[in-house]
Amino acid sequence: MSLDNLGSPATYSERITLLEKNGYIDSNLARRLVSMVGLRNLLIHEYATIDVEALYRYLSEIEDFVDFVRKVRPYIG
Repeated sequence: MSLDNLGSPATYSERITLLEKNGYIDSNLARRLVSMVGLRNLLIHEYATIDVEALYRYLSEIEDFVDFVRKVRPYIG
């Protein structure tokens, strides 16, 4: 985030929002990634109450990660 001085995000969701606001990723991808951040938080902090079916749905969305890499790759050294 420092190359373009996008700011100092305090959370993973804020990082995604900054990438969206500065045109690195589109709003649709940003929304999906923020949703995945929520899943990450559940896995880390509330792992005992995980909905296995919801987890499977997220894991089947691997194309979102591929899309993210495709969008940001040109900006990475």
